[in-house]
Amino acid sequence: MGMEPHLFKHEWSPIVYLPDGNVDAAATYRLIEEMNRAHERWGWKSPRDVFLLKQVVSLVRAPGLVVVTRDLFEASFSGLTYQGVPLEISLYETATVFQSIADELRFSPWPTLILPFAEALKEPESAVDILCSFLQIEPGLIARKRATRFVQPGSNAYRRFDAGPKDPPDCIPTEDLQKDSETLAADLNHRYAAEYLRHFNAIMEDAKVANGILASKFSRLQELGIKDELERDLAQLFLILPENQARYNPQALNQADSNDEFRAALDEVLELLTTAAKEATAEVAGRPTDSGYTSLARLYRLLQVLIRVRTALQRALYLSEFPPA
Repeated sequence: MGMEPHLFKHEWSPIVYLPDGNVDAAATYRLIEEMNRAHERWGWKSPRDVFLLKQVVSLVRAPGLVVVTRDLFEASFSGLTYQGVPLEISLYETATVFQSIADELRFSPWPTLILPFAEALKEPESAVDILCSFLQIEPGLIARKRATRFVQPGSNAYRRFDAGPKDPPDCIPTEDLQKDSETLAADLNHRYAAEYLRHFNAIMEDAKVANGILASKFSRLQELGIKDELERDLAQLFLILPENQARYNPQALNQADSNDEFRAALDEVLELLTTAAKEATAEVAGRPTDSGYTSLARLYRLLQVLIRVRTALQRALYLSEFPPA
């Protein structure tokens, strides 16, 4: 299972990554050929490689796939528990991995074993028997018992492969976990900050269009009481952003008495959110390895509030066209 797999996670990969994340094809080919020559049967465990199977499977002698499945939400909560990844990101990332695996399996001609994680925990002996059958190996009784003992439930239950039945789980050293978390955070903070900002800018354009139309209907909004309802909605939304309460001035919208004043007051609301989003984006860039995702969470919260602001503006427009009886 690799030349020097991790002592506790047992991960190793023959795929050599360049600093920019691309694959060093020549180095990868040499490693795979070396493993092909040295071992009758060999394999590797590396979650990162799931997106690259098509690029390397042709290099592997007699390839086969072992896919260990896990409940989507359970896997997502694991990302939150062990690495602090926000649940909305962990859930999306896990689903993306599942989708990639499903795409790979859909047209894969290679022998494939799908092994449910929960079932393996309940029936470890059966799981070992199934795995041995798939791999066409017949290990001795001692090796089978060791493999069966290895399949144990528990939080952070990483252990050495030769751990005895009375050995406690070997937790990965704190410094290793921190390094893994920071490496992951650098990637997730970069990618999701860019995505959130793209969504923010697109939704902001929608909100500005709605604002322009609303301003032209100021008298009708006031007459139907829609202006007062919109004021209350926006005031409630800014309670979600405690750090921005001091900047928000609900009186400006309350005191607006003309089309221009009303539009200016709503523009001020949108500009406040835009400024806050720019600040949060700059914070993310300045703290790329923040495994607490503090700044990214702030940007995400701002995006959610903007979506609700746009919804409030669109509702006001709808009510102005189709007032309740």
